[in-house]
Amino acid sequence: MTDKRRPGSIFKMLPALFIALFFGLSLVAAMLYPGGSQKDLTTSGFGWHENYWCELLNPEAMNGKPNPGMPFGVIGMFCLGSAMSISFYLLPVYCPTTAGQQAIVRISSMLASFFACMLFTGYHHPMLLGFSIFTFVTILTALIILAEGKQFRSFCSGLVVFLMVQINNVIYYLNWHKEILPSFQKATIILVVLWVLSLSLKFRGPTCPD
Repeated sequence: MTDKRRPGSIFKMLPALFIALFFGLSLVAAMLYPGGSQKDLTTSGFGWHENYWCELLNPEAMNGKPNPGMPFGVIGMFCLGSAMSISFYLLPVYCPTTAGQQAIVRISSMLASFFACMLFTGYHHPMLLGFSIFTFVTILTALIILAEGKQFRSFCSGLVVFLMVQINNVIYYLNWHKEILPSFQKATIILVVLWVLSLSLKFRGPTCPD
């Protein structure tokens, strides 16, 4: 049996609040980014087609200057991690699932959020690997829950998100057409966030309405 106790309305609104904070803080971090990218160290500001999102979390910009936007980027990432953890914690409460699936989606989402929040440390590559693994497990388990619960629209949009995340991993780890990765990465992040937000907005009744 899964835990079907309903959380309060304020708790259910937290994902949307954290996501709004994530976008706001990330925009501030991007505006404060001094400049430089792996492609060209002389560029000014944050290039949406040249810079990776995680560069907003670095204490030093690619051009060698201190990055004053780092605190905003790091706090924004913590907000995103919190939104994802809460949303996937709530998913088994509102959609039929097994105790095993409930445990997997909750634990894996918390671990994925933890690794995402640690990307600003000096262990970027192992943190990114951990994030990739547990994001794979989280989204795959959530898709199974949504499919078994006949939440077909959420399943289809989640499947698109899942495929885009895996394409990101292929490009990054196989170094395949890596020049498109900064733009593709941002599009994927936005779609992931919007999907998580759409899931959280379903948490109103005894099951997820489709």
